[in-house]
Amino acid sequence: MLLSVIMPAHNAAAFLEQTLILLAGEMAGVEQVEVIAIDDASTDGTASILSAFSSTHSWLRTLSVDFANVGQARRAGVELATGSFVTFLDSDDAFFKGGLSWLVQKLRQHDPDLLMTPLLEVYVPYDGVEPLAPADVEPLSLRQACGKFCEHQALQGHFNGKCVRRNILLNHLPAAMSCYEDMATTPYWIRDAHGILWSETRFYAYYKRPGSLSDRGTEWRYKSEYCQALLNIEDAFRGQVSCMQTAHLWIGFAKELLRNAAGKAFLRERTDVIDKLLSIPLPSYLCSSNASWKLKWRFLRVRLGLLRLGLK
Repeated sequence: MLLSVIMPAHNAAAFLEQTLILLAGEMAGVEQVEVIAIDDASTDGTASILSAFSSTHSWLRTLSVDFANVGQARRAGVELATGSFVTFLDSDDAFFKGGLSWLVQKLRQHDPDLLMTPLLEVYVPYDGVEPLAPADVEPLSLRQACGKFCEHQALQGHFNGKCVRRNILLNHLPAAMSCYEDMATTPYWIRDAHGILWSETRFYAYYKRPGSLSDRGTEWRYKSEYCQALLNIEDAFRGQVSCMQTAHLWIGFAKELLRNAAGKAFLRERTDVIDKLLSIPLPSYLCSSNASWKLKWRFLRVRLGLLRLGLK
């Protein structure tokens, strides 16, 4: 088997059928690809939709678990995977028309350890009409890949839009976290990959659905998980990036926390986060070529906010 597509699903009945229909259209044009769908503690019709679809589509394997934890659900899917490579699909997302075929072709042509692409973030579900716009692939050095991941602009932190060799994934399974398990794990894939490819091809449509796990809401539900993800990035990339390349991630985190009472309370409890922010040298950051003036101004506002809270 060349490729395993792993799809966790929790109470996904409202959009799962459309996701599977679009996926079936992609699967019709490829070989040596399997899909493993994990129903994780759903209380709606998710299990019955998966059961009905798998009965008529032999490429779909299903599993029911009771974790209510997306990281653990992904791990369960990985344990069943037989492909040389693994990629992930969320239950409300879709591959672009021709996207899965493009991915399979690049894996066969280049045999990388890790292939990374940007996502196309959409605010309504992808309808399967807009076709793929393929671009070239290019190799990245370890330092280049670490730097691109830290930018978090074109290359988002999600598992989606990335494809990793299974033996690397088995060494660094998705973190058993309720959110940001992808951002916490992918850096270790990058660190251990010997052949890294990058392409501007957006083969994955990522639905920014209100109320989803990645929707931070007004009080950012998963603050501790995001903090752990940032610590993992620094651990995995030690010696490959400077503190200035990860500083904006901590600064952006603090900016959001300072917006509400729950975030401010979190900062008061997490002195390690305060220490991290205060360890960023203000003069050096303001002179850094890695930071835009927008980011520099944000840092000044964050430092002022910490000062007002007495966290200095």
